[in-house]
Amino acid sequence: MKYLFAPYSLALLAKENGFDEPCIAEYYIGGSKGTLGSPENPSFNICPDILDENPTYNMNGLKNYIAAPLYAQLTDWFREKHGIELSIKSWKDPQDPLIYLYSLKKLGNPSTFKFDFKFKTYYEALNTALTEAFKLITKDKQI
Repeated sequence: MKYLFAPYSLALLAKENGFDEPCIAEYYIGGSKGTLGSPENPSFNICPDILDENPTYNMNGLKNYIAAPLYAQLTDWFREKHGIELSIKSWKDPQDPLIYLYSLKKLGNPSTFKFDFKFKTYYEALNTALTEAFKLITKDKQI
C-alpha cells in the first residue's frame, strides 16, 4: 500500500497544474504549524465517501485539502490530457547494481531512456519522471 498513492509533493504539483480528477484519498494541510495536518506534515486520509455508489471526491477545490492521486491516475492524466507518456525501465550492467531509468515522450514518438539519471529504486525514477513531466506542462503554459 505504501506505493499506491503519489507523495504529497507530487499531489501538490498536480493540484497546481490543474489535476482535477476524483481521488479516493486526500492530504489535509489545515493544521497548526508543526502539528500533524500542517503543510510541513500533511495528514493522509481515505475519503469518507469512497464506498458510495458514485463517489466524486475531488478535494482540490477545498481549502486545506489536496487530492491524493494514485500513481496510475497521474500517469493516465499525463497521457490523456497532455499527450505525455512516462516509462520506467530497469537496467543491469555488469559493473553496476540494478538501476532504474525513466523516459518521457510525446505520444507517438520513440522512447529514449537517459543514462545520466540512474535511480536505485523504481519509485525514485517514477517520482522524478512525474516531476519532470510537470515541468514540461508548466513550460508549455508559459509559451
